[in-house]
Amino acid sequence: MQHMVATLNVTGRLGVVMPHGVLFRGNSEQHIRQGLFEDHLIDAVIGLPPNVFYGTGIPACILNIQKSRPEDRQDHVLFIDGSRDFLAGKNQNTLRPADSAKIVDAYLGYQDVDKYARVVSLVEIRQNDYTLNISRYVDTTVEAETVDIGAVIRELRDLETERAALEAKMYGSILASLLNRFDPIRARPSIRTLNTNPVVGAFLFFPFMVKMSRS
Repeated sequence: MQHMVATLNVTGRLGVVMPHGVLFRGNSEQHIRQGLFEDHLIDAVIGLPPNVFYGTGIPACILNIQKSRPEDRQDHVLFIDGSRDFLAGKNQNTLRPADSAKIVDAYLGYQDVDKYARVVSLVEIRQNDYTLNISRYVDTTVEAETVDIGAVIRELRDLETERAALEAKMYGSILASLLNRFDPIRARPSIRTLNTNPVVGAFLFFPFMVKMSRS
């Protein structure tokens, strides 16, 4: 990459695909990043989805380097997180036209986009020891939904009250049905019931047997 930068003319631009390791590794790579930033050469860092290149499944990034940058961008770098927008494939993922257009629009706009892009000052990058890890600057975390505990408790109590009423109604119906079934006056069992299910027949004829034994 240093050779590519050296061959640029005064208005040259360079887009180079690199692994994410170059964004945060220390030692000599940190010194290279520092030199590129202090010379105001890095215009944007663009994160790409994993498994979009043949032969490797690791996510990559694009370093956009520009020799002659506009004055309002001299002390800033644009970070774009395009790693989540892609079409998943069996062997390889693909950037759809809409995904590519989203990255281009964010770069041309060169402004903050919630959960996607952020313009970072060189001062902040210096404070982070020239680390360019995209996740450090672009917050993509999903905020947890706020839960009203009081409302949830009230809803649970209402459901418990409703369940108790339904259970009372259900058990009342079952009890009434059993009383009707085993009352020898209201419902006399037939011989067919005894022949079909001897156990049920035995229970149904039990009141009659008790009555006959007492008489």
